[in-house]
Amino acid sequence: MIMIKIIGGIFVIFASFSFFYNYSRKYARRLSELEELSLMLAMLDSEIFYSLNPFPVAFANISRGRGAAGDIFFFAAEYMKKKEYTDMAGVFTQAINEARGKLHLKAEDFIIIEDFSKGLVSADVTGQRSNINAAREKIAYQISGAREDSKKFTKLYTYLGILSGVTVVILLF
Repeated sequence: MIMIKIIGGIFVIFASFSFFYNYSRKYARRLSELEELSLMLAMLDSEIFYSLNPFPVAFANISRGRGAAGDIFFFAAEYMKKKEYTDMAGVFTQAINEARGKLHLKAEDFIIIEDFSKGLVSADVTGQRSNINAAREKIAYQISGAREDSKKFTKLYTYLGILSGVTVVILLF
């Protein structure tokens, strides 16, 4: 009988730890998605400035194999190819809305992307490049905050999971 209680207690602690650990992973996912966005913006700079590709082609090229963060650019490329929207902001707003369910980004991260899209239709390549660099700087700031959040909250939720599991076990015995 005591062995069943011990096994049950271990199971409760493990389940509680797993639940809270999985919950804390959203902070690590946000960090990786922001890093992917920064990388994709650097690639977009190359696509526009060196390759001189039009936006739909450039967006499709940088979104390949980039996971959930790449979906924003993938959907934007698809909307531009279908010519469903006349303005770049509308394209990105719809692309963000479609990809939002898969992403772990905060509202201010989406605002950076939307602001980036509004400035992307500059008349010349130099203006587009400065807009891309400005967006990368904003994302770099978000990355530093996300890195701190990831460390802090992963540790917090890990301990919270273990302690809540131990508390439940103590209350049951």
